[in-house]
Parts: sequence; structure tokens; C-alpha cells
Amino acid sequence: MKKTFLCGLALFFASSAFAQTTAITFPTPGQNLSIGGCTFSGVTSLSVNTANGTAITANGTATNGCAPSAPGGGATSTVGVSLAPSSYTIGDTNAANFPVVSWSSADTGVTCTAVSTSIPTGFTAVPSSTSLGSGKITLQPTGTPVANTYSVVVQCTTSTASTTVSPSTSTLSLSVGTASPPGACSASQTSTTFSNGAVLSRQCVGTIGWGQYNTSDNNVALTSLDTEMRGTFGNYRYDGLTMIPYVTAGQYISLAFTPTVVGSLQFNLNPTYGIGGTISLSTTPGSFTPVNPNCIAANGNSLNLVAGVNYPTLCSLSLGTTYYVNFAGVLSDGSQACNPLSGGSVPTSCSSAKLAYYTQ
Repeated sequence: MKKTFLCGLALFFASSAFAQTTAITFPTPGQNLSIGGCTFSGVTSLSVNTANGTAITANGTATNGCAPSAPGGGATSTVGVSLAPSSYTIGDTNAANFPVVSWSSADTGVTCTAVSTSIPTGFTAVPSSTSLGSGKITLQPTGTPVANTYSVVVQCTTSTASTTVSPSTSTLSLSVGTASPPGACSASQTSTTFSNGAVLSRQCVGTIGWGQYNTSDNNVALTSLDTEMRGTFGNYRYDGLTMIPYVTAGQYISLAFTPTVVGSLQFNLNPTYGIGGTISLSTTPGSFTPVNPNCIAANGNSLNLVAGVNYPTLCSLSLGTTYYVNFAGVLSDGSQACNPLSGGSVPTSCSSAKLAYYTQ
């Protein structure tokens, strides 16, 4: 019997079982090791049964039948696959809310991909952050997602010799749905991130004025554009008046409406009563970075936003879809905007902003 000492470990081999085996060099702990037709990943300890040479224990796990005469008996690499978040709201343009598939394995040869036929309608699988034995796949909404529950299939393989991956196939559930119903307002519904890093919370209660000759709505629920404009899309009784939202610093107002007829909606800055700040239209509350650049306006002297059904060159709306018109008292970079003082100067800070838009 021949005794060999490598890296402080005593490896014993029965000459009858390993007569054809060349000398083994133990790699740096934590790397891969091939022996007797089996490949082990991330090896930190190894022992061999000296009685018959066929029982190998790597990292405390015994594998029988790994001999030169039985190649492919091989090791198994475990891979963890997950999806987070597991739900997506149609129209959400905040990349932080896009579903991401993540995988990780101690086997540096593992690679995982999403089966193309299982990618949900309206999404594109974009690999990112890939490194040895780990990676991510972002399910990026690039088309028109359809509300449904989808099974995303992920397949994993390894380039490590004589090794299989477990599980080789993972099925992950993704729920795609529409935005919360109008009236479901919460400060937890934060805005998309502005370029200066600002993130606003949703303001659910407050005041909206209606120009010089109309009474303000004080301490009202700021959830529905139909409620505030006294009607439904295409037939608002407050069309032609100046709408004056009072927006608390660090927050935004989001008013929901659902077009059921062909029509249009326009907000034009009216500097007689207030400032423009930033206004946008989206399918989720607080999105100030919509895919359509015509659906956002900020800080211009002639600031306006025009949206409508059958207006493809403007901010285009679809019948039956719930939209939100978002108001924020901030500049385009997210810094707080304040109303000028009576002397004409603008303060460096303020607790709220008085916006003003002529509606039609």
C-alpha cells in the first residue's frame, strides 16, 4: 500500500482499485477536483476508502462507484434559483420593480438561462451581473404586458466535467396585473427616482383649489381625477378652470381616471395662480419617468401636458385602462420647487408648493 501526503491531507489508495490512476495533485481548497471518473466542486476535504478504493468522501458527502472503470458516476452541483419580485404591475417603469431571476452555485461552471417560450408576453429577458457560478436575468417590460400568471422556466447546466446540476430545471411563478383600483392610496406608493436621488411618497389627503371664482376642496381624498373635476373623462364639468393642487414637500399627488370614450385632456401652466413643478401621466401612481416622453412635463414657462384617445403623437391613452395624473412640486431633477414670495424672490426651502394648471 502506497501512502501519499498532499497539502496536509493523507490520501490512501488501494493499488488494486487505482492501478491505472496517475498521481493526484490536490488543488487549492475550494476549487474543483477530478478523481476516479468523478468531479467534485468546491472541495475542502477528501478521503478514500482504502479497502476497495471506490468510496470517496468529498466535503463530508460520500459517493460510491467512482472508479476509472465507471466514469460519469460524477458529482452533483446544487443551484439555487429565485425570482423577485414575483409580481409586476403593468405600466410600472421603475427598473427597481422589474422581476429578476437570480441563480447561484458553488460550481463555478454553472450557467442558467430562461427558456424563451416561457418569457411572459411583453417582456424581454436581459442577462446581467453574470459571474462564475452566479448571475441574474432581468425580465424587462419592452412591449405590452398582458395580465396573467406566468410560469417562467429556467434551465441550468455546468461545464464542469462529469457533473450534473440539481435542479436542472426550475419553474418560477410571475403574476402580472394592473394597478391598484382608484382610491387605494398609501404613502408606501413611492415615486420613481429623480436624477438627484429624490423619491417622493404619495400624498393621500390635501387641498385643491379651482381658480379665483371657485371654492377650494379642503382636506379631500386625493385619489380620483373624476371626483375633483366633477365628471368623467371626455365630459368634465370643471373643464376650462384653473386647477390648483397644493403639494406637500417630499410628496406627490396622483389622481386616477379611466377613459371609456374617445376624448382628450390638457393641463397648461397658469402662472397667475402658481408654478408648474412637474406633471406626468402614467398607468401606476407616481411614475415621473414614463416610456412615452410626451407624458411628462417639467419647469417650462409654457409647461403643458396633452393626452387623449386616438392622439398617437401626444400622450396616447387606451380605452378601459386606468391612468394617473401625477403632480409634484419639484424641478426636473427632483429638487424642491417653491412659489415666489410677494417680492418676486424664490425661497430656498418650503413646506409645500402651489401648482396651477388651466384644464381643458
